[in-house]
Amino acid sequence: MNIEIIWFVIIAISIPLAGFIGFSVQVRSMKKLRLENDKLTLENLALRAAQQDATKSSVTPINTARQGMQGVDTQGVDDISPSEESIEEDVEDLLSDIDWRDKLIQIGTLFLLCYFLYDIYRFGTWLYSLI
Repeated sequence: MNIEIIWFVIIAISIPLAGFIGFSVQVRSMKKLRLENDKLTLENLALRAAQQDATKSSVTPINTARQGMQGVDTQGVDDISPSEESIEEDVEDLLSDIDWRDKLIQIGTLFLLCYFLYDIYRFGTWLYSLI
């Protein structure tokens, strides 16, 4: 065999392999960043819930006066924070987005893997045609 054909074969294999490895590294780093972002979002929602609980249970002159009045609707500025239901809905929306993105990443990776296998098949048929 000629040395040029050997180098051509090495380059023909290494270029798609390098692209696939580079893509895999980027997908892994993006997945890690997305998980960190989701973790921070969940921590933010937990802090909002804790802040809401702390606001409801704090002892202030306004809250004391509210407790002293009976039968009067005393919803004020302190009670305008988001409800627990909205925080739970935010968490559910976040988790459904995570499932959707994971499936999209898996489909994209599968497509690239199939394309890589097709390139290997074409390369094999080309090598066979040289024989």
